[in-house]
Amino acid sequence: MAGERAPVSEPRERPASARSASARERAGESEGRSPSEKIEKRLLILWFALAFVVWNGVYDMRMHDTVRGYLLETAEAHAGLSRGVDMRQYLRRGRVDAVAFSTAWSLGVFLAGIATMYTYRRYIVEKH
Repeated sequence: MAGERAPVSEPRERPASARSASARERAGESEGRSPSEKIEKRLLILWFALAFVVWNGVYDMRMHDTVRGYLLETAEAHAGLSRGVDMRQYLRRGRVDAVAFSTAWSLGVFLAGIATMYTYRRYIVEKH
């Protein structure tokens, strides 16, 4: 019969050993990792990302305040109300301050995340 097609066979599933590691991980067959370890790894990545966002935000706010302060000092100097300030010194001090504050805040957030993960791990271990 010229008009009939041959039946299409279903694709065979490859054995687990033939699949790539990423395919096994997506299927939940990772080698030696428990689901709680996967959750912990994802939580660690999320807390690190949040700490980075906090660092960037605090740094930007502190640098914004520094530049605004410098512009205010410069405007006062042009109006004859003050002597003025050196731009390099003023902004360098502001940058050091911004790095210190942003690092402190981001470390605080990251350590809170680590404490949360530690508590989570203890709860899971006690639960099971």
